[in-house]
Amino acid sequence: SNAAATSQACALKNFTGGRAAMRTCLETQMGWTEGGADAWAHSIECAKENCVFIAIQSMITNQMGDFAVGPESITAATCNEYQCEQGNPGKFADLSGASRRKMNIKSRISRPASQQCQIIDNITRDADGYNNWTAFFE
Repeated sequence: SNAAATSQACALKNFTGGRAAMRTCLETQMGWTEGGADAWAHSIECAKENCVFIAIQSMITNQMGDFAVGPESITAATCNEYQCEQGNPGKFADLSGASRRKMNIKSRISRPASQQCQIIDNITRDADGYNNWTAFFE
């Protein structure tokens, strides 16, 4: 998605300008508050520390062939979610107050219905059961 590409471009700023440059990029390019950008920067740093080898393996594999990645596959995205969002060791959900899983946001990680948060009232859902937050915030 466009947000993913922008986030990845901002993550590269970590190598040249550190966390402050990455956070500033996220604020200006994504339109986030300083706190939201700081939470995302923390998640990126956590992913770099805990998921970098999986990310490199995924990039090489995707360059060499067209491999189908299923919901049970371990990818950089699933590593980031499990290692960096829920306090294992990352703390993205604590810093931001939410996560893709908690808000039932559709992402590259497809979720069976049993893993989709359905306890929020007055939210329409798409055909796959994911919450339609766009309509909620309009």
